[in-house]
Amino acid sequence: ESHNHEIDVSGRSVRKNINTVISTSERSTFRESTFTKKPLSLDEEHVGNNSIRESEPKLKLSPSQKMRKVVTSPVRVVQRNMKPGSIQSSVFNLIIICMGAGTITIPYVYYQNGLVLGTAFIFLGGALSLYTGYLIAFCAQKTGGRSFEEIAEKLYGKYGMIFTSFCNVLCNVGFLISYIVLFKDLMPYALQQLGVNLPDAWANTDVGQRNWALVYSFVCLLPVSLPRSLNALRFTSLVSFAISLFMVFTIFSLCFMDVTPNSFDDRIKTAWKGTPITLSGIFNSLPLIIFSYMYQPNIPSLYQELKKKRLFTMQKVLWVGTGIASVAYIMAGMFGYLTWDMDPNVDEIMTAQNILLAPYGDGHNVVKVCLVAILVVVLFASPFTVLPTKDSIEELTMKGKSFSKGQNAVWTLIIVVVACAIAIVVPTIGDAMTI
Repeated sequence: ESHNHEIDVSGRSVRKNINTVISTSERSTFRESTFTKKPLSLDEEHVGNNSIRESEPKLKLSPSQKMRKVVTSPVRVVQRNMKPGSIQSSVFNLIIICMGAGTITIPYVYYQNGLVLGTAFIFLGGALSLYTGYLIAFCAQKTGGRSFEEIAEKLYGKYGMIFTSFCNVLCNVGFLISYIVLFKDLMPYALQQLGVNLPDAWANTDVGQRNWALVYSFVCLLPVSLPRSLNALRFTSLVSFAISLFMVFTIFSLCFMDVTPNSFDDRIKTAWKGTPITLSGIFNSLPLIIFSYMYQPNIPSLYQELKKKRLFTMQKVLWVGTGIASVAYIMAGMFGYLTWDMDPNVDEIMTAQNILLAPYGDGHNVVKVCLVAILVVVLFASPFTVLPTKDSIEELTMKGKSFSKGQNAVWTLIIVVVACAIAIVVPTIGDAMTI
């Protein structure tokens, strides 16, 4: 059947003969997509694709194909939702910057300050970080800066940029030192808890910790620190986020199990009576709180990588990320402390500033899983300190230009070497955080 259609294109009447059977709705779609080059809407495309799928015979999958489809389905879900610059990706990046080594040190804050003041400190730290993060995002929007240095240069000139770069490098290298110290302390201990008989060169001794620091720095850390974009690390952020939540819920649930002979009611009554609050306890706790929320160096990069660069979008990322981190810190800190507050060795357990080193016993293998998990979190979180460090050095040395691949690799190596050399002589994670 022949159908004549008059279509107005650029003010001219064009007559076309189409020798096919086309329904009214199909003619409309044909006219828009063929002559006016107007792309189909998502609904139209979805309907069209569904009609094609319905008309096509469904292929029968083999058992191996079915298995592959099931196994890869989580990957497809992550790829659809963890898009570069999405809110989800930015929230995960923000959380994993927070929830690394800080999670296992928060029980010490409750030990020093009690349940009420310890919780107040966590909320105070979250509020301060939220506010300062918003101010940095505001400056990034107004100046278009992707780093502290670019923002400082536009606001205060060359010397302001140099001073900011110097401070930023010191800050981020300090974070990196903390991660290396945590790894060298935990790795031999975790392997021994898993029943591995380590030789003296790799045991939980000064020599063994030094060797683990070298292995972590140059075998594990260096390769994953080479990317120059936070978006390149979004999938590792998702893994780290899941591991961190698992660790928090483990610490929380163990508080209600038979880890100690004292009942939960007795322990919470003892903790509620309060611990003597001292000035030294407050000052010892503040560095841990500040460290736990220290995501500010990455805020300019996170903002500029958003698909929708609006302050409202960044506020949402900050609120969600800080809120989740705060709840996790309260759960891990409060219930980690409540597990041991009546133990005769509570002072020794808490002053180690690492709740995973507490004597949970051989019957709780989930703690051993957490020991391995925190090592993975540290590995994935470390690149988020290396990237802003390289950005600062780039601003200082390249005068507006970007690092080449070779320069990026060389500076990554230098940063890792310096951090590793200092971490080898720092004894504990608490000392590293205080520095």
